[in-house]
Amino acid sequence: MNRIRLAVLAALSLLFAVVPPSPAGACSCSYGDPRDRLAAADGAFIGELVGRRETGPLGSIVSSGRDVIYTFEVADVFKGDLSATVDVHSPAEGVSCGFGVTPGEEIGVLLDANGGNWRSGLCGQIEPRELRDAAAPLPAPSGRGPVAFVLGGSFGEARLLALDRHARTLSYGFGAGYATHLSLCPGAGRLLEVAGDHPRASTLALRKLPGLDLIWERALGGMPRSHEPMELTCLDRRGAAYVFTSDRGEPVARSRLLLVSRGKTNVLYRGSARSIALGEGIAYVNEGRWGRDIGRLNLRSGQVTPVITGPRYTSHLVLSPDGSALATQVWGDSDRGSRPPQAVVIDHLESSPPRLQTTIIGHANRIVTGDMVWLDTDRFGFFPGGGDNDRAIVFDRSLRELGGFDDWSAVTTLLVGDIVVGVGWGRFSVAELPNGPPRTARHFESPETFALAALPGVTPVLGTARSQPPSEGTSQKEIPEGDGSTVPIAANAIALALLVGYFVARWSRRIYRDVL
Repeated sequence: MNRIRLAVLAALSLLFAVVPPSPAGACSCSYGDPRDRLAAADGAFIGELVGRRETGPLGSIVSSGRDVIYTFEVADVFKGDLSATVDVHSPAEGVSCGFGVTPGEEIGVLLDANGGNWRSGLCGQIEPRELRDAAAPLPAPSGRGPVAFVLGGSFGEARLLALDRHARTLSYGFGAGYATHLSLCPGAGRLLEVAGDHPRASTLALRKLPGLDLIWERALGGMPRSHEPMELTCLDRRGAAYVFTSDRGEPVARSRLLLVSRGKTNVLYRGSARSIALGEGIAYVNEGRWGRDIGRLNLRSGQVTPVITGPRYTSHLVLSPDGSALATQVWGDSDRGSRPPQAVVIDHLESSPPRLQTTIIGHANRIVTGDMVWLDTDRFGFFPGGGDNDRAIVFDRSLRELGGFDDWSAVTTLLVGDIVVGVGWGRFSVAELPNGPPRTARHFESPETFALAALPGVTPVLGTARSQPPSEGTSQKEIPEGDGSTVPIAANAIALALLVGYFVARWSRRIYRDVL
């Protein structure tokens, strides 16, 4: 019995030693514009998997992150000096960002040069069609008529697209990095943009419409390195502008309002505002811990006069067209009392105190983000931008629900007549108010579509395909826990443990005979 216990104990000990616990997370890949991904890679090809071999000792086979060499037969080379077959080092399993490919499957691969070896994996995989398109020149513009929209983001060597009312391309705005904010300048024909190109500092650029020709581009001064631009308002055709910046700190942010004019920057405000709503000669900010202290900012003196204390996690403030009310939202609060996300209206701003109303727009313990958009002086809408909710809702000032629709998710949402237009995750979406449904006018190669400006007097044409809400991983590829990658690991570990147990049992039996 003792030798049997010894064998079982040895097997179980080895089993628990070699079977790793379930990973706390999963592989998550951030995917940008395919052209940018190709530009950042050291090599790129389309090929077929023809072999796979281990590089480490037998005991390492239980690790999903162990180094494995994948051999590909190369069909097309787009970058790098590659032979007819290429060996690529990668983690063994998808859960550790290894390749997700089967023998005989053709895929596109983006390579990193690492110590004389090629390295890639799940985050370097790309659809063959996407890789071929990324290697080709930008498509020739196919739009017609006047410019209806300007879209900002990252599109290879371009960061802006001028679009017609069908969301077809009319012209490109070239430049390094990606456009994050856009603002039409008073008077026809000019557009101001904020562009980022991490780790370099953000720039401010003035362009001429309709061709998006660059007039000037300058570094955005007066902004600490920890800040990022949050709001942009062009003030004249020369490109003078208000730029609101913040470090987005929690629970207290650090922020500034800059006045940029003729190459000079003046700091109008330094404080803890989480957002700003600009009006005629006045602005409103939400300051303090979690943005609860809502105040009126004098743009000449930089002084803030308290208006009202709002809910915790008050986010982006939006001023009504007549300047008498603010709309905003509250993120879900799972720390204290599981407060659900809310829409908030602060009405009668000139009264003391104004009237504050709230209504629930999501479930407790959920994060809900999006844009508040005033439709006129009496109605506004909440349009989701991700998180755990995709229902757009139209309210009146008393927060009575007037309509709504599902399947809306956009980084930026604008009102154009009686239609809302949204961009994000590579999709241009439109919906008639108040009840939709949302439709997709165009899909873009790049998921990095961040900013949108709508020119006056043009009505967009509704798309024909119903849009679908992007999952949180639309621009990410994720391998969840328990995807099957751990099954062969556990099987290998159990087999190895039983094998060792068998030899331990035979060894203990021999010793037992010798002793007797």
